[in-house]
Amino acid sequence: MRRLVLGAIGVAGALLLSGCGSSSLTVQSSSPAASIVVTGDSSTMTAIKTKIQSQLSSSETIVDGDQHSGNHVCGFSATKNGHTYQVDAYGNVPSTTCSSAQQQSFQSDLP
Repeated sequence: MRRLVLGAIGVAGALLLSGCGSSSLTVQSSSPAASIVVTGDSSTMTAIKTKIQSQLSSSETIVDGDQHSGNHVCGFSATKNGHTYQVDAYGNVPSTTCSSAQQQSFQSDLP
């Protein structure tokens, strides 16, 4: 899933930020069958969702909540400007989806 938006926003699991609450979104791909779940504080997830939507391919959709399918492949956490994010990849994606280069790309694109 061409960098399945990890390159686009560079971002799942479960995390909490004190007082901010947490929210998740899932980027789903039909070809290949894969999911990327991004979890973060609700105050930044709207900005992330807007950024992701503008970069989706025709085989990708974004849905609210953790709606992944497939086995867990890899995951990572990121922080920026006092916000913490968890990103998890599921399904038919290579483990390089969570490479240090992808993590850096994700982090640089965070709000």
